[in-house]
Formats: sequence, C-alpha cells, structure tokens
Amino acid sequence: MKLFKLILCMLLLCLCLAACGQGGDNGDGTTLADDASDVTTTEAITTAPEPAVMIDIVADGKSDYVVARSEDVNGSEQQLFVKFYQELCKRTGVDFKYTELLNRAEIDTSAKEILLGNTNRAESVELLDKLNAAGGNRFGILLKGNKLAIAGTSTYQTYLGLDYLMTNFLTGDEGSASLAIEEDFEYISESSENSGFDIDSLIESGKGIAFVMKEALFKVPSAGGYAVMQGGCTDGRYAYIGMLNKTKSPELAKIYKYDLETMKVVKVSDALDTSHTNDIAYDSKNHRLAISRCTGDENWCGISFVDPDTLELIENIRITVGHRAIEYLPSTNEYLLAANWSITRTDENFNVISSFNCSDPQYTSQGCYSDEKYVYDVRYVSGSNSLHYIVIHKLDGTYIGTVPVYGLANLEPEHMFRYNGRYMMGCYKSNTVYEMELVPENWW
Repeated sequence: MKLFKLILCMLLLCLCLAACGQGGDNGDGTTLADDASDVTTTEAITTAPEPAVMIDIVADGKSDYVVARSEDVNGSEQQLFVKFYQELCKRTGVDFKYTELLNRAEIDTSAKEILLGNTNRAESVELLDKLNAAGGNRFGILLKGNKLAIAGTSTYQTYLGLDYLMTNFLTGDEGSASLAIEEDFEYISESSENSGFDIDSLIESGKGIAFVMKEALFKVPSAGGYAVMQGGCTDGRYAYIGMLNKTKSPELAKIYKYDLETMKVVKVSDALDTSHTNDIAYDSKNHRLAISRCTGDENWCGISFVDPDTLELIENIRITVGHRAIEYLPSTNEYLLAANWSITRTDENFNVISSFNCSDPQYTSQGCYSDEKYVYDVRYVSGSNSLHYIVIHKLDGTYIGTVPVYGLANLEPEHMFRYNGRYMMGCYKSNTVYEMELVPENWW
C-alpha cells in the first residue's frame, strides 16, 4: 500500500511538471508561455538636441557687420549710439564702419547690419512693434537673417539693451572679444518702472552726470524788439518765458505763456517793468510769478511779482539778498536765490534761513531749478562752441558736481525747469525751449 501511494505521488508530480513545461491555457487559446514570449525588454531612447546654430558677429578680430542708426535720431540717442560704437570697437578690436541710414536710400537687405534704435529696416520695425505690443518700459534684441536689431522704448531702455548685448554676448579679453548670437535669437526684457535715468542712480554708479539736448520743443517769436529770451519756469501745466527788449531804458520784457501739453502760446503780456527778467519762479502758495530783475542799479536785489493768469505786474520790491536766479520750494514755502558765489534759502518774505557758498563759482549763473533735493544752477560760458555747465548741490550745500551740457554750444542757456519728468531749458540766440535728457557722462 505504501509503495502504491508512493508511485501515485510520483505520477502526479510528473503530470504537474509536464503542464508547467507546456504552459497553461489562458482560456483564449493562448498559454502562459505565449504571454511570456510577448514580453520584451525596452530601454529609454533619448535623442540628443541639435546644437544651436551660432551666428558670428565678431570672430577672430574680424566682422562683416556695419553699425547703423537712423538719420532721424534725437540728440541723446545720437550721443548714445556713438558711445556704443566706440565701446564695441574698443572691446572687440574691430574698426567697425559706422553709418547713418538715409530714409530716401534703397534698403540693402543683403547687408550685414547691427541696427541701433528705430531704423527703417524691417527687423527694427518688427522689434519695436513687439516692444509696443508688450507695453511698459522695455528693451529688446532680435537677430533675423543678417540683421541684428537692438532697441528700447526710450533712450534709457535702448541703453539697457546695448549694455545687455555687450554684457551677455561678448566673450574674451578686451581688445579681442568675440560676439556670437544664436540664430533667430529674440529677447524682450521685463517691463521696468524707469523710462529714463535718475540722478541718484547716476551718482551711485560713479559714471558721472551730463545733460544732452534731446530735441527742440517750441520757439518763442521775436516781435517788436522783444527778442532776447531770459528767465522761464512752469506751474505744472503752463510755461512762462520772459522776452527782453534791450533797446529800452530801463529794460522792459514781455511774458509768453505756453501750454506744455500742446507747446502752443496761449497768452502774451504787455510790456512789463521787470527789468532784465533774468529768472522766473512760480510761487504756488501765493499764485504768482517771482522774477529776478537782476540789475546793478538795484544791487542785484530787485524782484518783480506778476499774476500768472492776467500776466499783469503786481509789484516790484527790493530785498536784502543779491542774486541772479530764483526758485520756489512748494513743500516748505521757501525761495532759493542763486548767484555765481552762493545760494541762499529764504522764507516767503525773503528772510534769510540759510546760505552756502557755491563750490564752483566760475561762469555766469543764469537760472536755477530745484527738485527739492538738489539745486541745478545753469551756468553760461561765453565764446563760440563753448561747453556750458550746470552746478549741482544738495539743498544742504553738499556739492555734487559741475556737469556738462551737450548740444547747446552756440547758444546761451537761460533757464531750466521740469514738466512731467522732462527737463526743459530755454536758450537765447535760438529763443527756443529744448528738452534735455539726463545721461551718464561716461556711458560705459
């Protein structure tokens, strides 16, 4: 019996082994063995990305590209583009050709060009369209075919774009750097708060400060002998410009009132006894124009008050402080009185509060402007092709610097004010008010 059971167990074991070897039925005509045969080992297949195609703008000290800008640039853009061109030549060691693109000239689509700002090339137009569509204050870079375009929504933003290009794409030592950019490269910056430079950041950067004539805004007519532009200011909407008649004795002036939104004259005064009318300030508390008469027979102490609505003379007074220029500080209801040698701070009745000596007394003080942190004293330098200056102090007398004014060499700067963040300066000889742009004296 034991032997029989042993034999039976061995037969059952053999049947099980046979079944395992043949594979089990899945119920669909397939076996487990069939399933096993379908299983294959897979490996992840990765494809290496195609290397970026780089376009050489500068390589091995050579370049086929031309640096080009429009013929329609303003004064500050013109200076910026020249400075960039000089810096690019210095860093790469390449003597690039620098050219002005004439609107009337046929466009050479085959030319290799580095396009600065708003040009008539399709690539510049496309880039600026993208910047305008994005909105805000931005710059962009676009490489398309054989055109490399760099532009911004303002001179400042264009500067940031040019700086971004040199910082991120120039490689190698100064004097032999290379410049290569990925084919069809496009970059639009994030929007920033600033559309222009501010004086605090320029002081901190150590790049120096300068003012550049950006563009002419309006010309005041010379009529009836009133032909010499003198003082000027704004009340935040209108500009008030003094036009002197030097043929009269004593001297007389007319005040021209301009709407700064339209740059159109809205009113002209009769002849006024405001003497030389060297500078004008708007007193917002008392709603009056305070005018520096600036005459030697009054020991430089005379002031006229004029109604800004009627442009009629209110009164003439004599104070104790000699001065050539005048400014009003609305936040404290105080006046600043500037001369070549000093700047004096007074209350609304011209009682002296404080005074400090000018750190740079040379040249002739013409007019002054204050943003209530700094005082900008406009200085005229006589002689043809002279470079004029602005002497800048803090209100506490801390000397910031004597900064150059570019673009007005053959003119005589008379006054300075600010409207909607834009610096404006009026000049005799052209009798024109210009927009001035605050820029780094040393861009790079």
